[in-house]
Amino acid sequence: MSNPPAASRANELIASRVSAAFGGAPHFTTYTARDLEFQIDILACRDRPAKGLSSFSTIGLSDHPMIGPAGEFRVRLELVGACENSIKRFPDLLASAGFWVVRTGGVYFPGVVILNGVQEVVPSATLQHIYLTNPFLWQDQLKTLDCGSKQVAWLMVLPISDSERIYLIEKGMGALENRFEERAIDIFDLKREPVV
Repeated sequence: MSNPPAASRANELIASRVSAAFGGAPHFTTYTARDLEFQIDILACRDRPAKGLSSFSTIGLSDHPMIGPAGEFRVRLELVGACENSIKRFPDLLASAGFWVVRTGGVYFPGVVILNGVQEVVPSATLQHIYLTNPFLWQDQLKTLDCGSKQVAWLMVLPISDSERIYLIEKGMGALENRFEERAIDIFDLKREPVV
């Protein structure tokens, strides 16, 4: 197990919750966006939730508030995701998505798409965008966490194609997720075929 970076008590609680949800031995990598003077740590657990897969979560994205029309949103955000062990740049993708959230501001919630969020980091992927959804792989363990200084919720990054993004706009979140279930997509494969 690698040592976690120096963190606030709140972020230690977040890392502890994620480690318990993922299981296995966590490894930490720190990413810095110099233009933002902001750091995000990525917690990774190999062979979780199953052998051949890795799970990842941002730690510290929730240090940044989400600001909506009515002011600061009461909950802060962390991002989670999972992929095949062979996809080495997935933690870069997750960190990049986190920095996008910081740069663009606003409130992020299930159904939001980060345009070209995959393509900018993994150009060879057949899926270009990042779709944010409920963290269904760890739904029972990654519920909203009260850290005292902040409330934290998790959203899962799910790579989607441009045709799936258009389908989402036309049909809605429920229709897209139903299509994913019907086709039993491999959510861990960045080169899967689109369902529409």
